[in-house]
Amino acid sequence: MRKSEKYEIEYMNDFLLQRIGGGVFHFMVAASIAGISFSVIQEYIWPVIILTSVGGLFIAGYTIWFGKRIYEKAPLEHIVTFFGMHTGTLSTGMALLREVDPTFETGTAEDMVFGSGLALFLGIPMLILLNIPILGYKTDQPIYYLYFILGLAAYIGAMYFFWFRKAKIRGKQKAK
Repeated sequence: MRKSEKYEIEYMNDFLLQRIGGGVFHFMVAASIAGISFSVIQEYIWPVIILTSVGGLFIAGYTIWFGKRIYEKAPLEHIVTFFGMHTGTLSTGMALLREVDPTFETGTAEDMVFGSGLALFLGIPMLILLNIPILGYKTDQPIYYLYFILGLAAYIGAMYFFWFRKAKIRGKQKAK
């Protein structure tokens, strides 16, 4: 073998992987619908309708506003995927993405999968913070609610600080 020759081995068949992924998504959707207990839904139907409607409208508005400002390439695909992730899980976002980008040509799927790995580390402080109000409830000490609100404000402030700092640096690089 000469050094100038290059061998390229393709281990995976993209078409087959997309079909397997599609079948798994359809199974997941059917299983999640089958897992709904209608007796519980009937008892709490109006609070569920109100909370899901208000929450869904807020998340839709926020996701559209945020997605248009962040993504220059394929904003619709990213917005739809983020809406699914915000209202469910990564798999919900991917299922919605299949509706607007069935062949995953835009690269949004890769962005979301890689981003969800990073989001795990960014979400660890939030997972810790969410336990504080539960501790306050169990020990009957409402001061923990204040600790939670202060911690949440600090976390959100830090996230926005680093986000806008990065945006400012990116803006300076584009100007050059």
